[in-house]
Amino acid sequence: MTEYTTVREVLFQFFGSFLTDGPNIRSEIVNQLAEELAAKKRISKTEAVRLAVENELRRTDEKLSP
Repeated sequence: MTEYTTVREVLFQFFGSFLTDGPNIRSEIVNQLAEELAAKKRISKTEAVRLAVENELRRTDEKLSP
């Protein structure tokens, strides 16, 4: 299993140039979810995706911690 030291490394691993080129979400459902979160929080779609991934990583880490 690969270990990452920063959230940025995780995002880059999964989204690649997304970090520098802006969001290019190919899945329509993921795009809709990102737009919904962005609208509710009044943030950009990029920020919504970053926030969602960070929160999921945190929840995963909490479940794995003793």
